[in-house]
Amino acid sequence: MKGKPESKGEQETGVMSVLDRLLSDYYGKGFTDLMDHYYSSPVSFDHLWKKKTKAVGTCMPNQKELHQNNVVQNKIKKNEVVYIRRTHLLCLKWKDTCDVLMFSTFHTAT
Repeated sequence: MKGKPESKGEQETGVMSVLDRLLSDYYGKGFTDLMDHYYSSPVSFDHLWKKKTKAVGTCMPNQKELHQNNVVQNKIKKNEVVYIRRTHLLCLKWKDTCDVLMFSTFHTAT
């Protein structure tokens, strides 16, 4: 609605419809989707996983799904890596000049 901010659920539904519109021809064919932080969330990666499509993308540390995640809260030194895995989804943080967070259903942590 005009003038009313979208709820998180409405935003996620909008992202899913964009992903479906853009990627439906590629679902289940062995492709991997690369995303920026706007589209990356555990929900969108789960959605793509159900469609038999892998994904990799950076993410923002202030996402609601990451607030209780020790990976985000850990202070690490340059070139260190910390990660957590939930079945198919890897959440990884490494430090170069700044902290970088990413999700992946393509990579392993090793």
